[in-house]
Amino acid sequence: MKQTTLHKLKIFIRNRQALVLKDGDLLIGALAFGVLPCSIEFMGIHPQYRKRGIQKIFWMRCWKIIVRIRIFQ
Repeated sequence: MKQTTLHKLKIFIRNRQALVLKDGDLLIGALAFGVLPCSIEFMGIHPQYRKRGIQKIFWMRCWKIIVRIRIFQ
């Protein structure tokens, strides 16, 4: 992962606008999203964990978070 991408991802994590999935110390996947406007800023899945439905899990969880946030604003 590029240093600038990692830096941006850390900012999204700090702002609670990211989902991160780990297997021990290994980062399996990450998704960073914007709330207003609703957008996916970054999504990456480790090559060894692709084709396991992780993208769909990220998308479904992200959508639930965005809907909940937008309802309460």
